Amino acid sequence: MDSSTQGTINSASSNASSAVSTANSANNAAGSANLKADSAISTANTANTNASNAISTANSANSTAGTANSNASTALSTANTAKSTADSAKTTADGAIATLNGWKFATTTEIDGAKIRTGTITADKIDTDNLISRVIRTSEGASRLSINELNDGQFKVRHTNGQVAIQIGLVGGIPKILFYDSSGTKIWEGGTNGIVYVNDVPESWITTNLFFMDSISSATETLTSTKISAFKSKIKLNSSGSSTSRQMGPGNDCYLYSEGMNATSGSNKQCAGYHTSQVKSLTNWLPNGWYTPGNTTLFSDGPGTGTYSATVFKVFNGQVQDDYVIIGGIS
Repeated sequence: MDSSTQGTINSASSNASSAVSTANSANNAAGSANLKADSAISTANTANTNASNAISTANSANSTAGTANSNASTALSTANTAKSTADSAKTTADGAIATLNGWKFATTTEIDGAKIRTGTITADKIDTDNLISRVIRTSEGASRLSINELNDGQFKVRHTNGQVAIQIGLVGGIPKILFYDSSGTKIWEGGTNGIVYVNDVPESWITTNLFFMDSISSATETLTSTKISAFKSKIKLNSSGSSTSRQMGPGNDCYLYSEGMNATSGSNKQCAGYHTSQVKSLTNWLPNGWYTPGNTTLFSDGPGTGTYSATVFKVFNGQVQDDYVIIGGIS
């Protein structure tokens, strides 16, 4: 073998060895690359998992942010509503304060509204067109007027000791008016059966003797000094005896009528007074005039005076009009 061929073979062998070495290197590189590829795949898978988790977390965060935004919007709306309510309440309160301020006066108090709900109201005067009350009393004292005080629907007026004096209402279911004295004893009753006088006093006639002194034309006529002088003379002329034992002469009999206190006294009251006869009438009155009692003893003005006195009074339409007048110094 020539050297050229041997050289070629050697060169080929060297190249083959180099190729094997290169192939081995390539194989090693390929293995290393394969390992790196596997590692890269694993890393990529981990990255993919992390990315998925990140996406899920981001989505959850986005949902939470949306819920938070919705809650914030609701909270804002609620806050706005609360503010509106507070503003309205303030406006109402301001109006109430203004109204209360408008009710304040120096000497009076006004309450302008549909109702008043309270415990006790103390006032000098309550002026109202329509008062509805279960009980009305003029005071807490014994002497008072009351309506429905005992829930009995009755009107009562009391004596100073607290005893009922006048009672008006349904008594035992019957409408009545009753009068009582201060000890609580019933003295008068009026109801569906008429008037009942508990202490019945019958009508009566009393015969009396009156001496006519002078006539009068009106119930208001006064006793003048002229009449007094004339009356003294008339009494002296128509009486007898000493100044200490003087007797007035007789006049005329007349009749004093009293209606009493009974079932008919109300209608007979108009006939009460002095009459010329025992007839209940308005036409037989004793003549209008000045009178003094007849057939009576006149009284002395005192020891040693030598004078005496008489009582005169005025009668008009059967009624004594004035207090009795004493005329003294008659001698």
